[in-house]
Amino acid sequence: EVVTVQLSKIMGEFIEAEARAGRPPEETRMRVELYLKAVEASVAALGREGRTVLVAEAVVSGSAPDLTESVRADVARRIGGGPDARR
Repeated sequence: EVVTVQLSKIMGEFIEAEARAGRPPEETRMRVELYLKAVEASVAALGREGRTVLVAEAVVSGSAPDLTESVRADVARRIGGGPDARR
């Protein structure tokens, strides 16, 4: 199954939330690193499930299901994030 994920949307929202959080730079860097690893693991898991993941921004058209919200929820679970893991 071919699916899409809006990675720039997920990452952008997280980075914006981190910028507004006012944490020390080193803590922010560590949180962004953790988030990136969780996103990578989540997308890799989709691949192991037999899905071909296309970055939505690169998709011109088509009817591939958008799993952005599924990836976002999985990433939040992986990092133990609450509501602010979404933003």
